[in-house]
Amino acid sequence: MIQRIQTVWLLLAAVIAAVLGTIMWQAIFPQLGQTGYESQGGSRGTPLLFTIGEGLIWLIFLISVFAISLFKHRKRQMTWTKTGIWLSLFYCVWFYTIRTQLGWTMLNKNLFFAAIAIVVLLFLALRFIHKDEEKVRNADRIR
Repeated sequence: MIQRIQTVWLLLAAVIAAVLGTIMWQAIFPQLGQTGYESQGGSRGTPLLFTIGEGLIWLIFLISVFAISLFKHRKRQMTWTKTGIWLSLFYCVWFYTIRTQLGWTMLNKNLFFAAIAIVVLLFLALRFIHKDEEKVRNADRIR
């Protein structure tokens, strides 16, 4: 399991997702308070939007860890990794939208680049899972 490079990419994506979720929980949620947030334009939002994003990043974490455990079933592992990529892309769009409303700080920019790194790592994992599947198919054909 650990000797495959896709496991390393999935593990790195899971670690970054966990760190991103923890930082968001500690840095952003205390700022919200009970009433929500106020954007630069003065409109009010609810903490529900942040709860959705927080749940999404932890779901990406769980999918990455679950995909690592599917090392014997490459087709399922590819399916779960694709799901993680789509959720990560949705998370990046969500994060960009929320941060544009609230204003960008240096912490927010770094967190956004971490979210993009998750997409890249999951894509690399998918690529290597596919290559591994091709190797197994070629080996079966030679037999």
